[in-house]
Amino acid sequence: MGLPDCTLVPERIVRFMFTPSLRAMPANGSPTVLPYADLWPDPVWALETGLTPSPTVQLWPHLWGLITPYLEDVQSERPEAITEEVGGTPFFVRYANRRMVFTTVRKPAEFGRLMAQLRCQKQVGVFIVDAEGRVWGERADAYTPDNPDNEFAERVKPIAVQPSTINERFIFASDTTVPKYEVSFELTREFKDYELVPVWEGADILSYQPPIAVLTQVQDNDTINLEAKVALFARFAQGVRAQNIVPITTLSPAPTAYDANNTALGTVSSLMHLGNG
Repeated sequence: MGLPDCTLVPERIVRFMFTPSLRAMPANGSPTVLPYADLWPDPVWALETGLTPSPTVQLWPHLWGLITPYLEDVQSERPEAITEEVGGTPFFVRYANRRMVFTTVRKPAEFGRLMAQLRCQKQVGVFIVDAEGRVWGERADAYTPDNPDNEFAERVKPIAVQPSTINERFIFASDTTVPKYEVSFELTREFKDYELVPVWEGADILSYQPPIAVLTQVQDNDTINLEAKVALFARFAQGVRAQNIVPITTLSPAPTAYDANNTALGTVSSLMHLGNG
């Protein structure tokens, strides 16, 4: 069938990267497969360039925050296509939805809450990360005669997820099992398996740690010296007081505080770690 002897194929799925955007990467963007580079935290394939008024905008927002941990088990199945039988002959109607199911062990309750929030989005897209550190997405459109000078006219986009099918289920531990979350979701019926294409690759994505959401609480507001003491709490299992302390090891020595309008309020002058957090 004219297939090459050696080509990229998806390996075992180990992570998912979610985003509330289904936009396609521009045709004047990078080629389908990019060489490895230091792309953290804003990979070039997640940015649009050459736009006005801003030179770069986030193409797939929250992509680097909505990435799952390294998954212990991922299952994917697609039922037989929907057909109609007429006169004893079956006729193809459409593909059935592909269902993804993954399991991750010993995760806090917050993980289930974050997955449940995706169900409230109007649209959800997902990129698949395999065991080789390769990211897979969906081909958006092919080479077209109206852009003959661009050999990389193909575009890529996240694989569309049916938000209403996202389901998270916590499984308690027993004498012979560990506590774990089982999460399932379905891809939309428009996704075709042969549209799966590699987008980016790099081993760092296998160990990448996404940002941890924190709750800020003002402890003391000094209006004379214009200083404020702010406590940071990791938003995990809220309500258990001292047992809720989670170490924050990647906090910058001089972080900047922002208000709700994303306006910088000033730089933190000193940090003090209380307990283990």
